[in-house]
Amino acid sequence: MVADGDNDLVLLVPSKGHLCAVQRGREATLRPGEALLLLHEESAALIHDNVRFQGFIFPRAALAARMGDIDAATMRAIPRSNGPLRLLLRYVDLVRSESALEIPAVRRNVVTHIQDLAALALYANRETREHAMSAAAAARVARADDAADDVDAVRVSDGARLVEQLVRAPLGVGQRRVERLLER
Repeated sequence: MVADGDNDLVLLVPSKGHLCAVQRGREATLRPGEALLLLHEESAALIHDNVRFQGFIFPRAALAARMGDIDAATMRAIPRSNGPLRLLLRYVDLVRSESALEIPAVRRNVVTHIQDLAALALYANRETREHAMSAAAAARVARADDAADDVDAVRVSDGARLVEQLVRAPLGVGQRRVERLLER
């Protein structure tokens, strides 16, 4: 199938029932909430008992850029206690019906987030973890910028009382942080 250009990766996550997969002579049995990465290019046997599952298909190149050794990650059960896996499943549930996905830039970012979380769940390499950490730092900066915008709006209003109501309390920032924003 690689000759046909089909070298995608499949991440299976049962939500109900048990799923047993066999590929490359290895076998893994999954319970609800656990996950498994399969190579789409190679044959696999799936045995199940009244199973419901989510399947994610990733371009190999997308995960290869984020992971050390994809082949080493295949056919290894990922426990449901894996934090990035839990975040991936919650994130997909959250964005599944989001009308903002109709906007191409939003859709591209959502796809990138999903690929990042999948790679982290699959025991990604250090660069992926650093990228994810820098994304979290960027979110903190964005929240701080939002706070700064709120402070600018408050400057023209009623001063300290409104700063407390509109900035400090909702954003959970301290008095010193607000003072630094006001010094801008």
